[in-house]
Amino acid sequence: MKGVFTNTAFNGYEVTPKQPTDADTKRYIFAVLKKRIEDWHNAGCDEQIHCVALSGVRRIGKTTVLKQLYNETSHSVYIEGGTFKGSLYKLITQAQQAGIRHIFIDEASKLDGESRGELIALVKNGTRGVFFVLTGSVAYLIDNISASICDCELLELPPILYTERLIWHKGISVNRINKALGITTNDSFIAWLRTGERVVQEKSDYIQGIVRDTLSSYSGNDFDDIKAIFGNRRLNKTEIQMLLSYVGCCQLLYILQSNQHYPNTPNITVTEYDEQTQQRVSRLKNSLDNLKKSLKREVISAFCSVLENARLAHRIFSYDETDNTELKKAISEYAVPAYVFEYPQFINDYFGVDVSNALIDNWVEYTILIKAMYYYDMAGKYRTGSGASEIDVVYSYSPIDLLNKGAIEVKNGAYPDRKAMRYTNTSLENIRELIISCNNVCYKDLSDTLPKSSSFEFVGRLRNDIIVVLLELGYIEKQYTQSESSVTLHELYEKYSNHTN
Repeated sequence: MKGVFTNTAFNGYEVTPKQPTDADTKRYIFAVLKKRIEDWHNAGCDEQIHCVALSGVRRIGKTTVLKQLYNETSHSVYIEGGTFKGSLYKLITQAQQAGIRHIFIDEASKLDGESRGELIALVKNGTRGVFFVLTGSVAYLIDNISASICDCELLELPPILYTERLIWHKGISVNRINKALGITTNDSFIAWLRTGERVVQEKSDYIQGIVRDTLSSYSGNDFDDIKAIFGNRRLNKTEIQMLLSYVGCCQLLYILQSNQHYPNTPNITVTEYDEQTQQRVSRLKNSLDNLKKSLKREVISAFCSVLENARLAHRIFSYDETDNTELKKAISEYAVPAYVFEYPQFINDYFGVDVSNALIDNWVEYTILIKAMYYYDMAGKYRTGSGASEIDVVYSYSPIDLLNKGAIEVKNGAYPDRKAMRYTNTSLENIRELIISCNNVCYKDLSDTLPKSSSFEFVGRLRNDIIVVLLELGYIEKQYTQSESSVTLHELYEKYSNHTN
């Protein structure tokens, strides 16, 4: 059968995949998956979840992880879903009879409809003695396969983490990833942010490629409800670029004039109201209106679904203490939600903006917000209807307890204590902790200087790179331990600072 490899004698196949270029470089998810398999074996296999689906945008290492896992796991079969030909039912039943215990299917989203149906039926009903790991470059389809199986754990793999880059650079094993907190610096963090320039340079091949893959998955598979969004028409490269430009422009439009102040919701900060800013916003609206004339509203809405399904855009949750009429009106009028992008750097290229120091402040904010989205429940932003008060990142610690919240005000620079304390007057209620970020203070507890009437349990300062490492470590631990709980940032710091030596 084409597309099948095995590292044990089975059905005449004894070919192994090509070894990764750097066998010592492993993503954290490798250790997570190894633990899932070990726990399954230790529990006697019968009652444990025996299928894991790995989701995430393409070219982030899913195939490499699967090959590394296959190379280090005996009694296993590796199947390339994109090239597999034959009967998947026959292959899996023969594998069971031959003593195969692990089946790794790369690009499961590219299996044909019949094979995908066989896979779902077999995992649900007849393969308790086999552990499956599935991956795919079309995140939406992997999610659907996982949901159809029911007894399948879905793990979302983000792009390469800052924490992973740190430990790889220092030659530290993925099993000791906690040590990243002890080696991070602000300079290393900014250098990592700048690796996003490569995404800018490769936007046509990468960002548009992801969009095309996702669009193809709608028309090439049995998802009639999604296929109906675009019908049988395929968007060409020019249309995709136009839609990407439109969605990105809308994010800039959401910086609305209010009390001569432009809140950064969500993509850029303009703190001074002047004639130049007025002209800039006027030109932006004219550009958007011209684009909208060429685009149907249903196509815009469908394209936004594509970006979300492809994991390129994450919808921002809005903590509005008062009715934010202006923002809601703008989103309704232009048919595009407020987003934070998985690769925020790429959107600048669509407006002819150079990659420069002027954008770093924005990238720092985006990065912290998206890391909070991975770790915390209901992460988003806060702004009052007047725009007089806003906070860059707000999150809840539990999906069922929205009264316990944390907040981060992002500042990429030195920030004196006296300025930090002004954010304690925010009108947002039920905040357990408030963190003011900066680029020059590792950790500082400001709680002692709080007024007695303050409702905060904790106020402190943390360096931006420290915040990113803590949020990544917290997310990794949740995947590793299968825990659903989250803790405050200062509790994360107290916990992981014990691992720095």
